[in-house]
Amino acid sequence: MSDARVLHVDIGYDANRTVITVAGSPQAVFASVEAGIRMAVKKIDMRDQIGEHPRIGAVDVCPFVALSGISKGDLRAAVEKFAERIAHELGLPIYLYAQSAHHPGRFSLFDIRKGQYEGLKKKMNEEEGIPDYGPSSFNPVFGAMAMGVRDLMIAYNVHLKTTDLPIARKIAADLRGSGRWMVRNGKRVQQAGRFSSLKAIGWWMASYGWAQVSMNVMDFRESPLHEVYEAVSERARAYGIAAQGSELIGLAPEEALKAAGNFYARRAGESGELDEDQWMSYAVRGLGLDRLGSIDLRDRIIEYTLRS
Repeated sequence: MSDARVLHVDIGYDANRTVITVAGSPQAVFASVEAGIRMAVKKIDMRDQIGEHPRIGAVDVCPFVALSGISKGDLRAAVEKFAERIAHELGLPIYLYAQSAHHPGRFSLFDIRKGQYEGLKKKMNEEEGIPDYGPSSFNPVFGAMAMGVRDLMIAYNVHLKTTDLPIARKIAADLRGSGRWMVRNGKRVQQAGRFSSLKAIGWWMASYGWAQVSMNVMDFRESPLHEVYEAVSERARAYGIAAQGSELIGLAPEEALKAAGNFYARRAGESGELDEDQWMSYAVRGLGLDRLGSIDLRDRIIEYTLRS
């Protein structure tokens, strides 16, 4: 693939943000990303933006993933040059994160987003809040942006049959790698959650009428989707409620969804090799991915969209 192509667009109304997945040659992807950033600069005013999802700017985060045709090292170098140029030409504050991070405290997007857009002005007046590229003065219209190279990640939300937001937040803390802060023997200590490579928050989805556990699965082999869904379900029952399906935000790798399909097929008593339609059907039903309406996994799997 040489030209850049939009593989998927996911619009979240309660989150009030859009996730756009683009693939192609490095040169084509950089050109497409630049066009998108320039349009965001013209069209989006963060002073009017309100949403459930944590964010720091009009283009909150711009991740790059090396799928093929370029090494991670070469991609990191290219992203740094791109970030430096865009920051200079458009006057945008850019923080390098993940595998592109220059500072240990900026590896995690969660850390960069602390204080969110509303706290940026104060943050940028402090030494640890100075961006890697671009002006260190607060831009109230655009905000700031995180950019960097990372591995494949799955954005995955589980619906809860409750309007009780604190329960969603408790479940998120039970499962995410960072866990929660607790006081033991008079000292504040951090208790890790069940999945070391999982990031999770609880939030309220007004348009759905229920709370969710919203997650980033940073390593789907260490934290398989079906294990994550079953763990949310188990913790929900412990709090007296139930999980009621889930949703993918953007795309996911075939391996992750096929593993889920096989898991739920074995639970149903199936044995032997499953064909494509079978494992997809079990994955959809087992994870409850059709809770919000019918879904064709062929449209949500990275490998399939790249081939189409």
